[in-house]
Amino acid sequence: MVTETNRYAAVEINKQCPLRRESRLKSWKDTDAKEMKQFIALLLHMGPKTLPTIQHYWSTDVLYSLPFFGGVMSRNRFQLLLCFWHFADNDQHNDDRLFKIRTVLDHFNDVMPAIYYPGKDLSIDESMVLWRGKLLFRQYIKNKRHKYGIKLYELCEPRGTVLKIRVYSSVHVTDDDGYGQAAATVLDLLDGYLDKGHVVYTDNYYNSVSLVKKMTNRSTYLCRTLRFDRKENPKDLIKQKLKKGEHVWKRSESVVVCKWKDKREVLTISNMHRIEMVDVRNRNDKLSRKPNTVRDYNNGMAGVDRSDQMLSYYSALRKTIRWYKKIVLHILEVFLLNSHILYNANNREQDEAIKIS
Repeated sequence: MVTETNRYAAVEINKQCPLRRESRLKSWKDTDAKEMKQFIALLLHMGPKTLPTIQHYWSTDVLYSLPFFGGVMSRNRFQLLLCFWHFADNDQHNDDRLFKIRTVLDHFNDVMPAIYYPGKDLSIDESMVLWRGKLLFRQYIKNKRHKYGIKLYELCEPRGTVLKIRVYSSVHVTDDDGYGQAAATVLDLLDGYLDKGHVVYTDNYYNSVSLVKKMTNRSTYLCRTLRFDRKENPKDLIKQKLKKGEHVWKRSESVVVCKWKDKREVLTISNMHRIEMVDVRNRNDKLSRKPNTVRDYNNGMAGVDRSDQMLSYYSALRKTIRWYKKIVLHILEVFLLNSHILYNANNREQDEAIKIS
């Protein structure tokens, strides 16, 4: 960050030479690692301390006064660093649409498996970083809190730890076996976690009968909802009419597809279940009966939603910064959330060990 920020600042200032007498750029001096850490700390601290604009954090008005910010660096210096904050050499640009954030994204995906290995249960889902400006790979997902933005695929644990991130850039990807975009995304996110007995929960966008069969051969177990229009779905089961509360299922070797009707019909697929109806209590302590695949899917998919929920409370993301800076700031926030989760888990384990001893 330090190297590329200094490089980008030199290039941009040179473009605007000669500078006007009152130009703020005249005060620019190269940053270093210590100052970069202070800058990032101030950015992150803007999450729990939300004010209308960046300028308000340095306001002397009694209603907004936060002397901490001015004590770390001046407003002008902060805004200059934010303006020139950069992560890649523009002269080395290639066909990668994520070129501007590639180094930070790869760093996250390298660091997490190096310092931590997850438990048995994993989940894959989409997260959105709000972006309403022009961008080739901006997406719309109607059931997300931010409906317009940049779509991220995330591999998570149920407690919210994010293990791997992929950013969707509108480039169609297939794997060596000819699987489509969704299946190739699953295989990419699970790289390094296959053949180890993990249980993976995903929503219906990512799955098909053939993918579940492939996962069985890789000693990986899946429980997920299934779209009704997938080519390899059992057609006789899809056509069956059910009354509320009824369920039917069909098995092919280790793969079982279950259809259950609640308010609407729900289709699930698994390579780890024997279908049975179980009692489930909801948030209001109301008891109902559901297939065990539906119960386990609902419990397993909590990871990404929990991560999004915790990040939303203190998000430092602002409307006024460029898309690639928003993604990097989001990754830094995910790093911080992961640290919080792992720290708490480690402290609990130490407390329990002390009690036992």
